[in-house]
Amino acid sequence: ISMLAVLFGTKSIQRVSHLYLDKINSTLEQSPLQQRPQLMQLLNKIKKTPELSTVNQTVIISRDRRVEVTPDSEHKHYFTFKHPCNINCDRSDSNCGFLLRSCKREEECIYELCVEESDYQGTGLHYHDSVSAGDMCMYSICSGRSVSDEV
Repeated sequence: ISMLAVLFGTKSIQRVSHLYLDKINSTLEQSPLQQRPQLMQLLNKIKKTPELSTVNQTVIISRDRRVEVTPDSEHKHYFTFKHPCNINCDRSDSNCGFLLRSCKREEECIYELCVEESDYQGTGLHYHDSVSAGDMCMYSICSGRSVSDEV
């Protein structure tokens, strides 16, 4: 843990939110993994280390839906999210939110925040320029029992 803390202190690496660590721990409580106690202990140590984790109001948002743009290579991911800066948004034609476009290239997947108004036409969402890609971090919680689209 101390070596990780030093690494995080010298690099520009985002600290993990306590909310996310709590979600992983609650998932692990139900897990049959033999290493469950050690993993939970490690996550609790990470949570208690300020260089590795944060209590900041990190928001975890679940994806509303995924739409295939190009078969097996490009998708749009819809997220409804009213940023605290836009509480007074009075648009009634669509919900506040954002879209991520994912493109599969060889062995990697690249995500891009859609910021053009044309990207949002017909989606039921509109974008406010208060969310930037640099402020985002994608987390996935996977379970052997979940459907692949429920990540």
